[in-house]
Amino acid sequence: MQFRRYKDILATRAENGEVLGFHARNLEVAELSEKVWQALENEITLQKDSEIRAELEVWHKENSPDTTDIASSQEISTLLLNVAQICNLKCTYCAAVDFDGKNESAGTYGSKITKIDTHKAEQQISYFLSNLKDSKSFEIEFCGGEPLLYPRVIESLCRYAQLMVSGRDIDLHFAINTNGTLITRESAEMLARYRFHVTVSIDGDPEVNDLTRPVKAKNGYGSTELTVRGLEQLRAVRNQLGTLAVNCVFGAHNTRVERAFDYLESLHLDFDRYNFNFSNNDRSETAFEISNRYLEELKKTAAKLYARDGLSGLVKIKQFRRPLTRLESQTRQHNYCGAGKSLIQSDTRADLYVCNWFMNDETEKIGHLTDLSKPHLEHYGSTLIELNHCQTCWARHLCGGGCMAVHKSFSGNRHEKDPNFCHRTRQIAALAIWYYKRSLHETH
Repeated sequence: MQFRRYKDILATRAENGEVLGFHARNLEVAELSEKVWQALENEITLQKDSEIRAELEVWHKENSPDTTDIASSQEISTLLLNVAQICNLKCTYCAAVDFDGKNESAGTYGSKITKIDTHKAEQQISYFLSNLKDSKSFEIEFCGGEPLLYPRVIESLCRYAQLMVSGRDIDLHFAINTNGTLITRESAEMLARYRFHVTVSIDGDPEVNDLTRPVKAKNGYGSTELTVRGLEQLRAVRNQLGTLAVNCVFGAHNTRVERAFDYLESLHLDFDRYNFNFSNNDRSETAFEISNRYLEELKKTAAKLYARDGLSGLVKIKQFRRPLTRLESQTRQHNYCGAGKSLIQSDTRADLYVCNWFMNDETEKIGHLTDLSKPHLEHYGSTLIELNHCQTCWARHLCGGGCMAVHKSFSGNRHEKDPNFCHRTRQIAALAIWYYKRSLHETH
């Protein structure tokens, strides 16, 4: 796909020669002529065609009402709790390792406190729910390490949270990120009882997943069989869960997205979401090449889902869901995530951060227990587009400024962008624009 640009107007040309225009602020999509494409070749050709230049300038200056997700109040609506900072797996690409880079402590973020303090977690739940206005939603998300090492702790905190909102007009949700290997009939029924939104991590078929996600043991064996058993337990309560999603990590260790998708489809679990995530750990000279291989695989997978289910299938892929939902609603995304605005993360020591990937980094700590640092939070008052210096990017309102954790992993600075991340995001956004326009033709 080729790109040309005039201010906030992006022109993209597909291999078949078709040209689309995209308004970076209004998120409008329109067909463009070959004449416009040729005029946009460079500034000289555009200057020669004053009529086209004038038309592009008129479109550029158009501005629509902006009903956005911008959060100036910084009202916390999501609390992530690290139930365990230990894990029963030893994934080869795990980012939650000690800062010396050793993988012996995968899942810990370097912490020596392996289990959440239930009393402290209750204090935090009470604090954030008490400060929440009625007629609001709140989500408590349990993560790790592997949170299902302590299922009784999770159930206890769910009960406590429900008691806290009893009699109030609060829409309370629970979510969990798990590797699935410890899901039993009892824990699956517990997740169903509280209508959990469940995300299970698995990277594909056994040949791939067993290599990248071995069990943490002296002679670690593959975890796929255990994860599939866990998914089978979830199948029995599928209709009682909030949603069922799957998280796959790709990168230098594996770029076979289509193969992973085909395997996951063969499990017949009708996943609500696929997160085909790209690892931010690869800093080799071939990182750009690996990133492009991942993109090609993601494109093939997207084509397969769209051909079968149309846009409703494509939005199941998280990487496409973000730009597609913004295009459909024509609302601008100002923040890639809710870090520091709607989301707070607590580790097993009850230390507070705006992102789980910042844990155990004292420079990123924003508080402890219920004592939040106002100066630290004030920093996040600006949008991530501003903080990450994305004001001139054409995809800024489909992306929202990018992931601070990815940026920090790349440069050591959460606001200094990873160019490979930006390249992937723009390529996916451009493809989403084309699929969106295609769906409009097919439904009329």
